[in-house]
Amino acid sequence: MKLINLMFLSIVFLCLSCSTQKQNVLYFYADGSGNSYKITYNDDVKTVYYNPVKKHESSSGEYSGGVETTKEITQSEYDLIKEKINNAIANKNIQNERREMGTGLISIEKGNEKSIYIIKYNSKEQKEIEQLLKSIIKN
Repeated sequence: MKLINLMFLSIVFLCLSCSTQKQNVLYFYADGSGNSYKITYNDDVKTVYYNPVKKHESSSGEYSGGVETTKEITQSEYDLIKEKINNAIANKNIQNERREMGTGLISIEKGNEKSIYIIKYNSKEQKEIEQLLKSIIKN
């Protein structure tokens, strides 16, 4: 009987720890020029990875997005990025079906789920996301 109780308690503990386990979310944003930002939150470390377009990758052959950067960010910066991305997702009026030049691309991965949103060029939400991400990687 003690063995059965111990097994039962072990299973309950395992189920509780699985249900309260934090699920990592990966945010990805590509700006209107093709520069990309990956925002991660793993093991309490929040990071922005910036991957700029190189001259040879740009449509003009002249544009460069700058220097590749990795930066650890604060909880408040992470929350602000999430807020700006969620504002863009919530506004259905700024979403495009196709990726066109200048549009922004948002991708969110949570476990096995992946959602993609394309936001209109020059929308308020696009400008806010891009200004925020640029300011974070420069500081």
